[in-house]
Amino acid sequence: MKFTSRAVEGHEDIVAKFKDGKGKVRNLPENYVIQGDEYFANYSTGDKRWSKIHSRNEDVQDYIPEVGTLVRAEKLGRNEPDIFYKALIKGTDNMSCAMHEGTHNPHCKILFVRTNLKQEYTKVHQLTLQVDGEYFDRVEKIAKLRSRPLLQHRLFLLNSRSQMDGIFTKCKTFYRAKRVSIARYFSNKARKEREERATPRWLTFQHLHEINQIMAHRKSLNIRDGKNSWHVDHIVPLKGVCDKTGLDAVSGLHVPWNLKVVPARDNLKKSNKFRVEG
Repeated sequence: MKFTSRAVEGHEDIVAKFKDGKGKVRNLPENYVIQGDEYFANYSTGDKRWSKIHSRNEDVQDYIPEVGTLVRAEKLGRNEPDIFYKALIKGTDNMSCAMHEGTHNPHCKILFVRTNLKQEYTKVHQLTLQVDGEYFDRVEKIAKLRSRPLLQHRLFLLNSRSQMDGIFTKCKTFYRAKRVSIARYFSNKARKEREERATPRWLTFQHLHEINQIMAHRKSLNIRDGKNSWHVDHIVPLKGVCDKTGLDAVSGLHVPWNLKVVPARDNLKKSNKFRVEG
């Protein structure tokens, strides 16, 4: 069995037992998990079968599970909401690796440990852009003369101010993992839950498209400014506005006409207050 190991500091004893036992450990401590996995790739045809642990519907960045990555406890068969486990070491059974004809099909065992680290996932759409070759060459030539990186002149081609026409083609959609603080993780989770509860079932596809456009506009402004200087504000707050009796007087909905892009400082100052003009 071939082992891949990284960042095992503090877990040397259990990792040594994992290696000596060829993927098996007797009396495994409760905060560790050993999980079997398998994945497949044919590099000639591009056909891939994603790993069982790194589900294609959530946290996968590639089809192969890597040491050091985090997975939710539920993926390992443990009922521990909001808990993540980190992959410490992976053992691959070489006897099950078929490398002939460009095919890679290993079975492996991975040792995980419970961690306090938190992780979120951002949906990423990978696109290709077909453009006029002559126009692209002119922009590239200008970029080289100005010693601008290749990425910058490609971003210029995507900018709305560019006069070039192009055709976008969607390649794939995947989820990119990002480590976050514990406070931010639970804050974002609470916000998403409020938005889900405040999203009416009668919203149409067009309404959802309008919400996505508002979110995209906020993101473009933040990219332009290079910081999180713009927020999407719920005009009538979702959390509910309390009256003098302490009861919720009004709560807003997560609908396009209750959303607007505002400066972050104004949104933070407003908090969950709502003024009724009269």
